[in-house]
Amino acid sequence: MRLICFALALMFAPLAPAATAIEEAVATYERGDLVAARSAFTRLAREGVPAAQYNLAVMHLRGDLPQASPQRGVELLNRAARGGFVTAQLLLGRTLENGEFGPRDLK
Repeated sequence: MRLICFALALMFAPLAPAATAIEEAVATYERGDLVAARSAFTRLAREGVPAAQYNLAVMHLRGDLPQASPQRGVELLNRAARGGFVTAQLLLGRTLENGEFGPRDLK
């Protein structure tokens, strides 16, 4: 699992501000400022940005947060996947297939 940047959003004018905010949050994460990254991803996730939901999910699943919750991570991963974020769909499928964060679900 790795944090990613939602660069494709740059192609779409209405999504450009969200893409820039995601890029900034990812850079913050990569600098090691997990508190600020969590705050940025949380704000964007609440606004319904699938890339932010995915990145926040990964932080939960990795245990990068003081109160990390795999259950919350899977919930956010589901939201991002339902929002059409392909990377989230792939990770969600893998975790369900392998039973990594809950019961194995091959359906």
